[in-house]
Amino acid sequence: MARVLLGTFIILHGLVHAWYIILSQKWIAFRPEMGFSGRSWLFTPLLGDPAARAAAAIVYALAGLGLVAGGIGWLTRANWGAPLLAAAAGLSALGIILFWDGSGQHIVEKGLLGLLISLGLLGFGLMYARFSAEISAARQEITSLGSQVVDTPCGPIEYAVTGSGASVLVVHGNAGGFDHGLTMASGYIDAGYQVISLSRFGYLRTPMPADATVEQQADAFACLLDALKIDKAAVFTSSAGVTASVMFALRHPERVTALVLHSPNAPAEKVGLTPPPQAVFKTLMGHDFLWWACATYLRPVFQTFVGVPKGFALTPQDLSEVEKVLRQVNPSGARVDGLLFDTYVGNPIINAIPLEAVRTPTLVISAVDDPMALHSSAVTLAERIPGASLMPIADGGHLMLGHTEEVRHAVGNFLQAQSAGVMIEEMHSQITVY
Repeated sequence: MARVLLGTFIILHGLVHAWYIILSQKWIAFRPEMGFSGRSWLFTPLLGDPAARAAAAIVYALAGLGLVAGGIGWLTRANWGAPLLAAAAGLSALGIILFWDGSGQHIVEKGLLGLLISLGLLGFGLMYARFSAEISAARQEITSLGSQVVDTPCGPIEYAVTGSGASVLVVHGNAGGFDHGLTMASGYIDAGYQVISLSRFGYLRTPMPADATVEQQADAFACLLDALKIDKAAVFTSSAGVTASVMFALRHPERVTALVLHSPNAPAEKVGLTPPPQAVFKTLMGHDFLWWACATYLRPVFQTFVGVPKGFALTPQDLSEVEKVLRQVNPSGARVDGLLFDTYVGNPIINAIPLEAVRTPTLVISAVDDPMALHSSAVTLAERIPGASLMPIADGGHLMLGHTEEVRHAVGNFLQAQSAGVMIEEMHSQITVY
C-alpha cells in the first residue's frame, strides 16, 4: 500500500510540471498568483524572457517526464526506477532554483514547497538506488556460496558443505541462514573438518512448516544428515540456534558427537534485550528496505541488535565485523519467518527442556558482558548439562569481538579431544572378547 501511495505521489508531482510548462509558455493568460512569472533571475538578464521561458519549458518537461517514469518504475519494482527518480528530482530542484523570478514572496509561497518535495524525492531516490545495489549484491553473494536444497521427510532443507574430514553441523542463530553458518565456521572451526551449514526453518530457502516446533527443527537436523548419508556429527551452534541443537542432542544422541554452544541464548529467567511487539518486528524485518535503511542510517542504534555492549569501544576491526553482521541480515524478508519463530516461539521453550538428560560432551562459550544472551544464562546452562565445560570470555559482547582466535583455539581443542574419544570408543567396539 505504501509503495502504491508513494508511486502515485511521484507521478502526480511529475504531472504538476506540465502546469509550469504551460505557464512558462504563456499558453494561458498569466496571473501572478498562478505561481510562475515566465522570468528567471539568471537567464532573463542574459538571454531575455523568451529564451528563459524556453529553457524553463525544457527543464520542467524533462523533470516531469522523468518523475512520471520514475514513479512507474517504483510501482513496478523496476531496477531503473530509483536512479531515474533521483535524476528527475534533482533536475526538478535545479529548475525551481534556476527559474525563480527573483521575488522573495514568490519563492516562499510558491517555490519552497516544490523545492522541498524535489529535494526529498532526490534524497529518497539516491537512498533507494543505493539500497537496490546493496540488496542485489547481497543476493548475489548468497547465490555464489553454492547452497543446495534437498527434499527430506522433514521438508526441504537448504544447506552448503565445505571442507573434508570429520563432520561438523553448523547451526546459525537469529536472523541467520546457511551463509551465517559458513561465516561462523570460517572464524571458529579449523581446517580438517567437513562443515555442513544449513538454513533452519523459515530462513532463506528452507520453508517454515505449519505449526512448527523446536522438536521438528531438531528432527530436521537428523533428516539432513540422513540425506547426506552422514552417520554422526559434532554440532557448533550460536545464539538462538542453541535451543534446537540441544533438543537434537536429546532426541538423537547417537548422531551427535559433541556440542559447542556459542553465546547461548538460554536458559534464562530474564533476557538481556526484550524484543519489541511482534507486529513491529515483523514490519521492520519483513521489508528489506525498512531493515536496510535502519541498519544503514541508524547503525549506532542497531549495533545493539547484534549484541554490542553499551559503551563498548569498537576498534576499526570490531566495527568492520559489526557492519558485516548487520549487512548479512540482508535480505531480511527472506529470514523474517525464522526470526519470528526464534524470537517468540523457539527460544523461550528451552527453559522446559530437561538439560540434565543431555549426555553429549558439551562446551559452553559465553562473554561476560553479553547484553543479549546473558552470561548468567550460560552459567546455568553449563551447570545443568552433566559434564559440560564453561569458557567465559572477558568482553566483546554477543559477537565476542576481539576474541576470535581465542575461541577458535578452544573449539579446535575441544573437537579434537572429542574426535579422539569417538575413535577410541569405535576401536573398543570392534574388539572381540573371547
